[in-house]
Amino acid sequence: NDLTYDATGDTVIITDCAKDAAGDLVIPENIGGKPVTSIGDYAFFRCSSLTSIDIPDSVNSIGKTAFYGCHNLYWIKMGRSVTSIEFQAFRECASLTSITIPESVTSIGESAFSGCASLTSITFESNDPPTIGTRSFGSTNKILYVPKSTTGYDVWANSKGYIINSINPEFEYVDCSIIKLKDNENIRLSFSGESGKEYYIQRSCDLELWEILEGNIQPDEPIVLSSTIIFDEQQQKKALVPTEDIGNDWIQLNYDDSNWLDVESVSEDGSLLRGGVGFASSGTRVDPFDPYIALDLEEQMYRTNASVYIRIPFTIDDLSEIDSLILAARTDDGFVAWLNGNKVQSFKAPDEPQWDSGATASNSDSIAQNLKEFSLDDHIDKLRVGQNIITIQALNKGKSGSDFLFSCNLLVNRRVYSTDYPLINSTNQNQLRSQFYRVISQ
Repeated sequence: NDLTYDATGDTVIITDCAKDAAGDLVIPENIGGKPVTSIGDYAFFRCSSLTSIDIPDSVNSIGKTAFYGCHNLYWIKMGRSVTSIEFQAFRECASLTSITIPESVTSIGESAFSGCASLTSITFESNDPPTIGTRSFGSTNKILYVPKSTTGYDVWANSKGYIINSINPEFEYVDCSIIKLKDNENIRLSFSGESGKEYYIQRSCDLELWEILEGNIQPDEPIVLSSTIIFDEQQQKKALVPTEDIGNDWIQLNYDDSNWLDVESVSEDGSLLRGGVGFASSGTRVDPFDPYIALDLEEQMYRTNASVYIRIPFTIDDLSEIDSLILAARTDDGFVAWLNGNKVQSFKAPDEPQWDSGATASNSDSIAQNLKEFSLDDHIDKLRVGQNIITIQALNKGKSGSDFLFSCNLLVNRRVYSTDYPLINSTNQNQLRSQFYRVISQ
């Protein structure tokens, strides 16, 4: 056993630890049937090979210089009954990056965490700040996370120079798998973010105590956009080339389109093909639009009408996932788009299109056959959970145009934040316990 203790009374005091003790140390809650209630002065003085300490809930005091000079100690789980952390208790624990001070702690002695060069994040659980001594936390480059409901810590920002960050104890858990690490791996932790929320990276060694490593990660930091398709070009859809003005009800979700044409065709092998609408009066020549056309409308449109109406229903399960909305279209020549009955985009189209309107300008075939992205970001609020509909009035340049094409998909972009967290190098690498990371927000 690495521990020396005094059990002469009704309780046990840890008085010393073998200087060659290494790796992870769990202090027992009871020894010989007696509760361990105190960690004595100098008990772990310069035990420089220890990397983590679990202090049980039975302990109520941590003595002077108890863990002084434990240079490789990077993780401390402090028991929920500790009331006092004495003079220089954790001084010069150079690998310690974060710590949580339990609600039970009422006093922290002078220079208790002084010289902890890597310690930048300290979380306090109590609404009532403990009394602290001179340079209890050393230099001023510390962020103290305190309960949002309290103001008692504010004076520390002025008198001690610490940064006070008020947080709500109730967090949301971001869609991000908990990442397990061991043996000094480097990681890149990615997660989706929303505008107006604050994000925090937490670390744990036991999946019970989670400490904040970094906070206030805001959406205006560098981001990576991750695209997800809501519907692709093969989405089931209906089309109608109007022969008269049918009004505007057709752009609404609940409109009856049962007598419209299905945008689909049958391939040579008998399989059903879906895609876009259009035609190409090119004789026997293979037209570049052909691969994208599932419904040929030459008979209905050529020299008859430059417009076709299209209805594309789709489903949304979760609006919180959407940061950016993109309609990507192949269009010869123009179009107007509505989302759930609201006009959201137009391209080479008249301001007030009529049932037989044409495009206001041509879009060259070489451009039209490629998907062009159109932002719908200003209209994300038009989406609803469940059934939705995109309606399109696709426009040829004129009734006599020799070819025509419209095909589209709908994309959502998610903002993904990426940060690197290298682990602390340990002199006892083989005994470095697993570390877990997760993302929370509020």
